[in-house]
Amino acid sequence: MDRKNQLILHNGKDITDDVKDCVYNQATKKYDITFKSGRIYNYNFSSIELVKNPKLVDPEKVRITTQAGNEINSCIDEENAKNCMSYLRELAAVSELKNDMGEALLSKQ
Repeated sequence: MDRKNQLILHNGKDITDDVKDCVYNQATKKYDITFKSGRIYNYNFSSIELVKNPKLVDPEKVRITTQAGNEINSCIDEENAKNCMSYLRELAAVSELKNDMGEALLSKQ
């Protein structure tokens, strides 16, 4: 897939680089996703998000302002923040916390 034109997110995780083809199947109401490995998987409509013409955001140009009008500097590019986010993603992936439907709760966030 050409990530400049479209991103494919599965439960919020970018899987674009692994996908060869993604087609919505009207009969099953699911996405039929063919991976570069040749395997085809069916995904529920609600678990896939297709982002058309994604825009790259420069964290240096993003400004966050509180309701009181105070500006907050982004720390997204700081090494400690990257390490922390990486750790939290890994922790969410191994968490056994489930929702009422038995799905992993934290990895969906």
